[in-house]
Amino acid sequence: MTEKSRYTRLGRFFALLLWLGIAILALAVLGALLARVLPAFDVLVHFPAQYLVAGVGLALLALLLRRTRAFVLALGLGLGNLAPLWPYVVAPPLAVAGQGPALRLVTANLNGMHADAAALSAFLRRTDADIIVLTELAGQQEPAYAEAATRFPHRLRTPGSRHQPFALLVLSRRPLEQAVIHQPFGIDYPIVEFRACADAVPPACVRVAALHAVRPGGEFGRLRDHMLGFAAERVRQAAVAGEQAIVAGDLNVTPWSPAFGYLVNLGLRDAALGQGWHPTWPTSLGPVGIPIDHVLVSPRVAVRDYRLLDAMGSDHRPVAVTLVLTAGAGNKP
Repeated sequence: MTEKSRYTRLGRFFALLLWLGIAILALAVLGALLARVLPAFDVLVHFPAQYLVAGVGLALLALLLRRTRAFVLALGLGLGNLAPLWPYVVAPPLAVAGQGPALRLVTANLNGMHADAAALSAFLRRTDADIIVLTELAGQQEPAYAEAATRFPHRLRTPGSRHQPFALLVLSRRPLEQAVIHQPFGIDYPIVEFRACADAVPPACVRVAALHAVRPGGEFGRLRDHMLGFAAERVRQAAVAGEQAIVAGDLNVTPWSPAFGYLVNLGLRDAALGQGWHPTWPTSLGPVGIPIDHVLVSPRVAVRDYRLLDAMGSDHRPVAVTLVLTAGAGNKP
């Protein structure tokens, strides 16, 4: 075999891989588009950033192989995914409406026994958060919660086993008013709701609905969507009544899912808008991960700061936001 024929066969092999990659990418992008009308394709809608990177990578390979049509097709498939990412990565952050009193909130999935108890304890000692929402709890974390009792004297905890993955614990420096644990889908899938107020005269309060939604599909069917819908409806009712309100937690949904679109259609805004690319899961993939942990705010609530924190051994990055409230704006007694 001559050197020239060897390079020819190698080129054909890479060309075959190129077209196979383009075909797979095209099917994935088509499935993501169909997810808006066919829930069975929902799993494909969560990866526009990955499709963008794959398309650009395939386009570069096509350029090296001098395959013009493949280059155009791959680049088109990749860049077509820039549109859903634009509001997060390129657009400016949402403007802060006024300089009202602020509440700092953190929501974190601790991934059960995988959490680093020492790191969690250190975080609770140094954090300036007013409210912390935790899920996927484990017994090894209990000493950290006990140690933090003086800093976070107000607590709300869902009943059941401490190892229950959808259990919730709320730690707060401020009183948790009108606190209730909703169990419309059974004791294993709680949704907590409470009201907390910042230091202001007149009061500046926010109603919080917090949850760890189940993963979509599979054994859970449409339970995730029902859980998200229940939490969003509680917040919508509060907002209609003039309250400031948010939904927070591991929602197991990305901003590009139809289920997330339903939340937006109810008047909620993603606190991450304009804050850059912030994937929260899985931490092992770093920037190649996807954002499934969220804080969504009603129109009366502004966002002064949005950032991700150290994972503390979990496969989720915690989300930390500073909420700017309007004093006396429809806050119920």
